[in-house]
Amino acid sequence: MTTNNSFDSLIDEGLALQGRGNLSAAIDLFIQAEKLRPGDAEALCLLGMAEFTSGKHDAGLEKIKQSVALEPSEPRFLMQLAIAMGQSGNHQESLSHLKTVAPHFQSDTQFGKLYAQTALNAGAKNEALHVSRMLIQAMPQDIESWHLNSKACFQINDITAAKNAYAQTIKLKPSASAEDMVAMARYDMQLNDPEAAFSWIQNCLSSNPGFVPALETQARLFLYTGKAEEAKDVAQKLLKMASDNVAAICILLELENSPGDDLLSTAQKLSDDTSKPLFERKAVLYELARSYDRAQDFKKAFATIEAANQLSIQHRVNKGEVFDPAVAHARALLAKTVFDSEFRIKAASLFPADAIKGPRPIFVVGPPRSGTSLTEKLLSGALHTSGLGERGATLQHFNQILDEAELNGVQEAQEHALKALPSIAETERNNWAALAPDCSAVVDKTPAHLEASGWLASLFPDAIFVNLQRDPRDVGLSCFFQDMPTEYGYCNDLVQIADALDTASETAKHWNKSELHWVNFDYDSFVSDPEKQARNLVSACGLEWDDAILETARPNTMKGLSALAASGAIHSRRSGRWSNYREELLPLIQKLES
Repeated sequence: MTTNNSFDSLIDEGLALQGRGNLSAAIDLFIQAEKLRPGDAEALCLLGMAEFTSGKHDAGLEKIKQSVALEPSEPRFLMQLAIAMGQSGNHQESLSHLKTVAPHFQSDTQFGKLYAQTALNAGAKNEALHVSRMLIQAMPQDIESWHLNSKACFQINDITAAKNAYAQTIKLKPSASAEDMVAMARYDMQLNDPEAAFSWIQNCLSSNPGFVPALETQARLFLYTGKAEEAKDVAQKLLKMASDNVAAICILLELENSPGDDLLSTAQKLSDDTSKPLFERKAVLYELARSYDRAQDFKKAFATIEAANQLSIQHRVNKGEVFDPAVAHARALLAKTVFDSEFRIKAASLFPADAIKGPRPIFVVGPPRSGTSLTEKLLSGALHTSGLGERGATLQHFNQILDEAELNGVQEAQEHALKALPSIAETERNNWAALAPDCSAVVDKTPAHLEASGWLASLFPDAIFVNLQRDPRDVGLSCFFQDMPTEYGYCNDLVQIADALDTASETAKHWNKSELHWVNFDYDSFVSDPEKQARNLVSACGLEWDDAILETARPNTMKGLSALAASGAIHSRRSGRWSNYREELLPLIQKLES
C-alpha cells in the first residue's frame, strides 16, 4: 500500500482503513499524523477513538481527553469523549457531555438516538422519554425511535404506554419475531392479562418450540397464575436443555419448600461462578437466601443475602447507575412544597364534584414490602372494584413538575402544573374506565405514590389513600431480601433502609395532616385479626364487602409481579420475622431507634 505522508492524507487514509475494520493499520497512520503535528487535537482524538475501539480503553480515553483539553469548544471531540465514557459504563458523565454539545446537533436524529439511549442508561428517565417523543415526531416510521420510547415508558412505570410503543415497532415490521412475542407477553404479564400473555407465548412456541426466553416466560406465567406443577415441568425442561439456566433454577427454588441437595448445589456453584454475568449470579443468590430462610437456616440465609446485595451494588456500579439517598430525601421535601395546600385548593376548583366521572381511585401507599400487595388484593376483592397493580401512570408528569421546580422555581412549576391537570386527569380516568369497565373503584399500589400523594390528590379530588403501617424492622428485613430496581437502591444497605423508612414515615405523617382522604391500615393488626381489619378497611374506603375477599388463592385478581407473594394464606408469621435476625439487623435497628 502506498501512503501519502501529508497530514491530511494520513488522516483520510486512516479513516478509510478504520471504516473497513483495519484498526491496527489505521492506528499506525494516526500515530504518523500526530508525529507530523504534535499535539494536534484532531489527530489525538482519532487516535484515541481507534485505540479505544481496539480494546486499549485507558490509553484511548486519555488521548480523547487530551484533544478536548486542547480544543474545549470543538463539539466533535467532546461528543467522542461522551461516546467513550458511555461505552466505559460512565453514563452520568457521558450524558453531561452530550448535554453540552446538544445545541450543535439539534437536527441530527442519530445524535438524538444516542442522547436518548445514554439518558436511559444514566437513569434520566424523563429526558429519555422527551427525546424519544421528539424522535418519533420527526421519524414516525423509525423502529429504533419507538423502541427507545418503549424503554423510556417502561422506566417511568407506564407499562401500558411501553407496550403500545413496542406494539408499534411490530407494526412497522413484516412480522413479529420470537423476541417480539416474548416482549409482548411480558408486558401483558405486568398488565395482569395472563390470557393475552399465554397467547403470545403459545404463538411463539408453535413456530419456535425450543426458544428459551419463551419457555422461561411460560414458566413464570404458570407460576404467577398458581399453576405450580406446570411451572415446575417447564423449569425442568429448561434445565435439561441447559443445566445452568438461571430462570429455571430460581423458579424451582421458589417453588420447593425443601429444595434437594442437587438443586442447592447447582445454584450455589452458579452463584460462585465469576465467569457468569453478575445479574445472573445475584438473581440466584437472592433466591437461595429466601430458600434458606424458609428452611429456617437463618445464619446461612443472612450470609447469602449479604452476598447478593453486594453483587447487586456492584452490578449497578458497573452499569453506571447511582442511588443517592440525599437526592431522594430532597425530592420528597420538594414534593411537599410544590403540592401544598394552596396548590391543591386551586386544583380542586378545576374539578367540580358533579363533573367527576368514572371509577374512584384508591391509592395504596407505603414503602416497598410493607404489605401493599396484600392490601391491594383485599380491596380488589370488594364488589365492583378492580386492582391495577403498580400502574403509576401519572408519575412521569409528577417527576417532570419536580424537575421544573428545581430548574425554574416552585411558582413557575405550579403554574404549568395547574394548566396540565385537567388533560392528565381526563386521560387517566378514561384509561381506568377502559381497564376496569363497570367498576366503581380502582386500586393502584405503586410505592412511589407516597411522596406523590399531594400531586395525586390535586389530580383526583375524590381519591382515597390507604397508608400501610407495619413494623419497620420487618419491612427493612423484607427489603434487604429483595432485588429491587435502582430507585430503591437503599434496599442494599441496612442503614440506608432505616433512613428511607424514616423519610417515608415523615412523608406519610405530612400528607395525613394535609386534608387528604387518608386511611391508615396496620398490617400487623390485620394478620392478627384478618376479617375484622379487612371489613374495617373496606368500609373506610366506601366499598361493598364480598365474602370472597379473604380467600387465599386468587392470583388473577391483581396485577404486578407481587401476585404470588400475596396469593397464599394469611399467616401471623408474616409479622415478627425480623426477630430471627436480631443480631444481624442491629445496624438497621440502632438507626431506627436513633
